[in-house]
This record gives sequence, C-alpha cells and structure tokens, in this order.
Amino acid sequence: MSGKGKSLIGYAVIVNSLQIALCFIIYFLRKFAVVDFSLTQGFLFVAELLIWLICAGASSLGLGLKKIKHAFLYTVIALLPIMIITAVSAAVGHFGDAEAVNWTEYFFLGSAANFWHKPALILSVIIDDSAYMIFSVNIVILFTASMIGANYGMILNNAKSNGKKIVKKKRMKKKAPVKKASAKNGEPAVEVQKKEAKKSVDTPENIK
Repeated sequence: MSGKGKSLIGYAVIVNSLQIALCFIIYFLRKFAVVDFSLTQGFLFVAELLIWLICAGASSLGLGLKKIKHAFLYTVIALLPIMIITAVSAAVGHFGDAEAVNWTEYFFLGSAANFWHKPALILSVIIDDSAYMIFSVNIVILFTASMIGANYGMILNNAKSNGKKIVKKKRMKKKAPVKKASAKNGEPAVEVQKKEAKKSVDTPENIK
C-alpha cells in the first residue's frame, strides 16, 4: 500500500474515533440525565456532521489531495466499517431465524450499529420507519458531508498550487537574461543596434 493510502486510513481512523467519542458522550448524557436529552439531540447531530466535514477537509489539506477520486476513496474507507456492520446486521435480522439469531444479532451486530448511529436519533422524528432505514439515511448524510469537506480542501489545494505556479513564472520572467547585440567589426554594440533597427525600417515590406 502506498504512503498516501496509509495516510487515508489514518485519517479514517481519526474520524471514526471522534464519532465513537461522541457516541460515548451521548451515552453518558442519557444514562446520568445531565441535561434534557430531547433538547440536545439536534446539537449532537450537528456535532456529528461537523466532525465528518472538518475531518474530511483536514485530510484533504493534510494529504494535498487534488483529485475527486482521492476524496471518494477517503470517504469510502472512513464509512466502510459501519456500512458493513449495518448491512450485515440488517441482512441477518431480515433473512435469519428470529428465535435463533436474535441475541447474537443484537449483541454483536445490532447493538454496535445502534451505538455508532446514536447522534442520528433525531432522524426518528422525521423518518417513521425501521431503525435500519434511519441508519442508512445517516450514512448517506455523512457521506455527503465528508465529500463536501474533502472537495473544499481540494479547492484550497488547487488554489495554492496555482498561486505557486504564477509566482514561479513571475520570478522566471524577472530572472530571464536580456539579449544584447554583440559588436561587429569593432563597432560598439549601440551602433550595431541602431543599424539593425534602420535595416528593419528600410525593408521593402515596411516601405510598402
């Protein structure tokens, strides 16, 4: 794996770690009733979006990403673990025998998905459907936020790159040597320049 690929994974680990930390904060807020959780759901969901937006922008700037495929790759790597857990949990719950797999699904898959998606609980007010539908919508929203952040970082990277190119061209123009007419037959360079200028004026094309 290339160095950039390893760095993308590193940033994906960071954003998932922050997501899990936010989930623990929500868990303790609900468990100890520090504040009215119903009033903080919206703020926690916004905090989740900001985490993914800022981390994507930071990864794009930190790695110097300039292509959309790199932003897409980062977002997929970051969301891949929870996408797999959510998909497998939903599949087991739908196709499996409820009596046989209920506890396994809950403790090893369903509980993990439910914990990771805690910041998106406010979506249950809008989406009156199963929990897995809410989880799926949350993944789509986080994917969009991550791509927006990564693309913003790429815009800044390209602006910096173009700015450096313009400055470099200006410096090269300043350093470019000025051509001087060489002396001919012992005549000074200034006299040679005057004669060459006069010849160009007296050519038949110019007279016409």
